[in-house]
Amino acid sequence: MNVFDKASWHIDGGENEKEVVDRFRKIFQFLSSKGWLTDEGIETFEVGMDSSVSLNSDMVTDQGNAFLTNYYDSILDEDPKDWEKHLEEAYQAFCSE
Repeated sequence: MNVFDKASWHIDGGENEKEVVDRFRKIFQFLSSKGWLTDEGIETFEVGMDSSVSLNSDMVTDQGNAFLTNYYDSILDEDPKDWEKHLEEAYQAFCSE
């Protein structure tokens, strides 16, 4: 299993807990909209998220895993307020590969 991200990593680094959890919600929403969540990912998304949420390879399909492996780190480098835009841009690049 590959762990892409954990809310606690950001919160422990001094980021606002609510903002971090909101970003994870947006990421899961994006993955869900593409049909890239496994049953485990869907359960995490539907049950609700808190400061213990993480994103790992068991939560996504093979395509979701390939997308996150290739693009997630570069998205993390961007301003969190713009993640939705960067997720869509990365998706377009992923689809054109």
